[in-house]
Amino acid sequence: MRIIRCHVENFGKLSDFSIDFSDKEKNVIFRENGWGKSTLAAFIKVMFYGFDNEGKRDDYENERKRFKPWQGGVYGGQIVFEAGGREYEASRVFGTKDKEDEFVLKETATGLESNAYSQKLGEELFGLDSKSFIRTIFVSQDACETSVTDGISAKLGNLTDCTDDIINYDKASSKLADMINSISPRRKTGELAKQKDEMTRLKQVISQSKNVEKTLDNLLRLSREEKNSIDELKKEQIVWNNKQQELSVYKDKELKKHEYERLCKDYSDKQNEYEAVRLFFKKDVPDSDKLKEVLEEAYSISDKQSALKLCELSEEENIRLVELNNIIENGKEKIRKEKTELDKLNAQNEEDKNNKEINDNKEDKRQNLIKSLLCFVIGIVCLALAIVIKKVALFVCVVAFFAIVILIIRVINKKEDEEENSDTENESELAEKEERINEHLKLYEQNIYLRDNLVEKKEKYLKLRSEYNHIHDRVYDYLVKSGFEPKEDMYRQLDLIEEKVKEINILKTDYDKIKKEKELFEINNDISEFDNNENISKNMSLTEIDENLRRIAGEIEAHNKNISGYSRQIDEFEEKLEYISECENELENLTERYEENKHKYRILEETKDMLEMAKAAFTAKYTAPIKNGFDKYYNMITGNPNNTYRLDANINLSHKELGLDRDIKFLSMGYKDLVGVCMRMALVDAMYEKEKPFVIFDDSFVNLDKDKLDAGIRFLDCLSKEYQVIYFTCHESRI
Repeated sequence: MRIIRCHVENFGKLSDFSIDFSDKEKNVIFRENGWGKSTLAAFIKVMFYGFDNEGKRDDYENERKRFKPWQGGVYGGQIVFEAGGREYEASRVFGTKDKEDEFVLKETATGLESNAYSQKLGEELFGLDSKSFIRTIFVSQDACETSVTDGISAKLGNLTDCTDDIINYDKASSKLADMINSISPRRKTGELAKQKDEMTRLKQVISQSKNVEKTLDNLLRLSREEKNSIDELKKEQIVWNNKQQELSVYKDKELKKHEYERLCKDYSDKQNEYEAVRLFFKKDVPDSDKLKEVLEEAYSISDKQSALKLCELSEEENIRLVELNNIIENGKEKIRKEKTELDKLNAQNEEDKNNKEINDNKEDKRQNLIKSLLCFVIGIVCLALAIVIKKVALFVCVVAFFAIVILIIRVINKKEDEEENSDTENESELAEKEERINEHLKLYEQNIYLRDNLVEKKEKYLKLRSEYNHIHDRVYDYLVKSGFEPKEDMYRQLDLIEEKVKEINILKTDYDKIKKEKELFEINNDISEFDNNENISKNMSLTEIDENLRRIAGEIEAHNKNISGYSRQIDEFEEKLEYISECENELENLTERYEENKHKYRILEETKDMLEMAKAAFTAKYTAPIKNGFDKYYNMITGNPNNTYRLDANINLSHKELGLDRDIKFLSMGYKDLVGVCMRMALVDAMYEKEKPFVIFDDSFVNLDKDKLDAGIRFLDCLSKEYQVIYFTCHESRI
């Protein structure tokens, strides 16, 4: 059986990785540290067996979590192998738990699914469980040591059909040992030892029976005596209680008499106080709510009086109001006349402007015509003179011409300025008129404002006066109707009335209350008995009675305490007697169980001895072939014959040193790896005589020294002649 190739979809840090194991013998995978060699080796193991330690919480121990793809994607891959002359391809896709896993097996020759093997591919191919596979065929780094499992024992004995029986040997042996230990009389935790101790204890308890019965009888006698003493004390207590009751009746009557006398006095006092205050009111006592309402109105009278003083017009203000009315009427007429005059002036001025504008236009045309004619005539004259007088006279004529023109223009402009000045004077007169009117209007508005303020103040005064009179009349009428003569300060008078109303209401409440208490007392008690209450306390002292009753109660309490103490002890000793009876029954039953367990213990010891003898006889059949295989591989690696390592019937390897057989765990790491590899291959040789499996070495020689490492490499070369060897290493010195 051999592996042909495998493809990793995603597994740990490996992703989309394929590898061919074309060499049928030795396949060396040389990669640096951290490349993923151990991950690839684990992938091969998982493809055949699935994951181990899935119940572990630790992510490293739990292989499903440990090798979950770092980069995500499909978790799983394919492996192609040859078995029984046929080639198969196994595909696995892993989920978060085994129920989600998918497994497909195909025969590569046909490409069809095959039922030759199930999901338990490794167990069916190698005849080993995962634990046994790791102890033999799969040699991981720093784990070369091995030990024989029940699965290996079954495979060595070719008892694949009885594997469950062989595998269950350790369980059965362990269970027998646990059962023997649980029953053993030589262990403190053993059932027989505990039963023996319990039987001894029960016998000691039962031996106390007579003393317990004697003590219980004595306690019962003492308890009866205490109860008799209590009965005598209770009789005496009844006598003193009757005396106390008789005296209490007298005392109660005396107290009730004093209480009634107090009620009568309080009733009379309250009645007198009420009648004295009631004389204050000539009529019925005013209603508190109505009185409060009137009192609030009376309180507002003073506010109204203050407001009236502020709003009332003084004599000067009244005179001023009359004057303002006259001034306003006169000012109104004066402003009306001035406005009429102003309107007439504006109309006349507007008419003069229109006429002047028409005349100015005609005059301008006439003057312009005169100017033109004068200039023309003067020009003709000057021209004629120039012709007559010639050159000198020409200059003089021109100058004279311009002087005459300028003189004419100045005369005309002077006339125009006189007309303009006349217009300006008219406009100035209108402006002065308007200014006087505005001043009169401003003064008129100020007088109206002053008059309106005085009128508003007067109206406010009249309104407040009306409200004041209304409230004053209502308060006045209330006092008269209530039987009081109104005073100047009606608010203070009403305040006193309110105090008296409160006082009389309180007195009325107290009076009614004490009256009700007195009437109720008279209903519930016979008043006539108070006069006939005899002085029965002459021959009795309440102090003496109390002292005797306290003495009796103290003695009864002491006896009860003694009885309680005896009762607790009686209960304890009765429980002890009951417990002793239970112990007698328990001892009888325990003795029977003890004898049964003794018989069971002998049978279990004999069964375990016979099982161990059968196992030793069974394993002895293949001990010699394994020992020979171990010697062969040991000599192959070390070059020396095996004279120090021994194999017992249980295939446990030991090392003889200094005259004693010692466990190989005391060897160095190098020797433990060396011995472990030899032992593994000896087991593989013995288990697979026909079709040889592949063997995986994950850098298994890392702890060997140089000489043994060279021998180990030669060992792999020799081993590859019989087995397909897959060897992982990270150092060229170990190739």
